[in-house]
Amino acid sequence: MPEHIINLNLLLKRAALLFSVILLTFVKGYAQQFYAATDQGILQQVTITPNGPVSKNVNGCGSGYFSIALWGNKIYYIYITQFFAGLNVADITGGNTPQVTNCQYLASIPPVNSMTVDKNGILYMAGGNSLYKLDPKNPVLVNLGIMPYGASGDLVFYDDKLYMASYSGIVEVSLDDPSQSKLVIPITDRYILGLTSVVSNGAVRVYAIDDQGGRSELIELDLKNMLLKGTAGSLPYSVYDAGSTVETGEIPVITLQRIDVTRECNVVNKGRAEIICAPHGNQYTYKLNTGESNTTGFLITCFLVITRLLLPQMVVRSLKHLHSLFLIFHYKTPL
Repeated sequence: MPEHIINLNLLLKRAALLFSVILLTFVKGYAQQFYAATDQGILQQVTITPNGPVSKNVNGCGSGYFSIALWGNKIYYIYITQFFAGLNVADITGGNTPQVTNCQYLASIPPVNSMTVDKNGILYMAGGNSLYKLDPKNPVLVNLGIMPYGASGDLVFYDDKLYMASYSGIVEVSLDDPSQSKLVIPITDRYILGLTSVVSNGAVRVYAIDDQGGRSELIELDLKNMLLKGTAGSLPYSVYDAGSTVETGEIPVITLQRIDVTRECNVVNKGRAEIICAPHGNQYTYKLNTGESNTTGFLITCFLVITRLLLPQMVVRSLKHLHSLFLIFHYKTPL
């Protein structure tokens, strides 16, 4: 073997012992994103941008989506072709090419037009004035009671409280006694079908979706002061139901599974890191301290030649409230 190749390999081995990677939080990179079931039964991934909402088709499991709810990398959905009475579950992958896979029938349910999920993964559904819940791990439907308002199309959690779109406006639902549910934001000049939430600057924002006959308008809700804040743009279709990974009212945890590091070609000062997170329905942003960022998790940087990475336990714990990953690479000159 040529001498310069031997020296290069020795250099790589010695350098690998000296380089380290530290993970820090960077809370502004979380996509303002949700999913919408349209009047055509198509599932759309919607991203709210400074120029308004942008839609993208979500492939897989056919069409006919009517009501949806997301929890982690799971999507629960009701097909309109099942006459609103069959509950299904599938895996959902977000990012640049969103798709639904591993679609399965879960349970028979009564006709409902509204659905969401709480932070413990329990589904809540409404049809007419009736409120139900169901644990997907033991899919037995529980009738919680009758509400004084009829469900018009969706449910969402915010600040540990359940809210419902009704024909009279936004209702705060009492889980202890549904008959005590109350109207908190009267809306008489709009037809609210959908409710959804996104993350913006580390906080959860809730939107009502007004159906305008073939198009929809996003209206931000202030559920602290019980007000309509203003519009965030429109969509070129009617939204029957919407869901997101923060409809539970909590920002989901990023779970880091591993970091795969490989040498780029046969170069001493270039390497490739792939950040592997647990399956999720979000779009994550990965950012280097050099300013480079993307949504794929593939990062190429100089002097990255680590072959094994051990994460300190305190760093792993710090991932609990991460909304994206911020990587800082520390280098030391090889001896």
